[in-house]
Amino acid sequence: MDSNAALSMQEGGDHYIKMGAYQPWEVAFHQLTPEELKGAMKLTVMAYLAREADKGGMADIRKASHTLQIYLELESRRDACRAGALPRT
Repeated sequence: MDSNAALSMQEGGDHYIKMGAYQPWEVAFHQLTPEELKGAMKLTVMAYLAREADKGGMADIRKASHTLQIYLELESRRDACRAGALPRT
């Protein structure tokens, strides 16, 4: 994994980073269909944005943005796998 990759960083702690290759979004990438993953990511972003005024403020905005960055990374990986440029790991 690229050290500058969104999955190598975390907003608000390090509890997911400590999981290494078994971070929830990595597991979801392998277990969910592309449509299911997209829905899960969209719901997570919506939840962060919906609660930001009452809970996390700008931290929740950053978490929503980070979730979108992760989604873009995972979909780029999927595209590369489809093109034969990468093994699906």
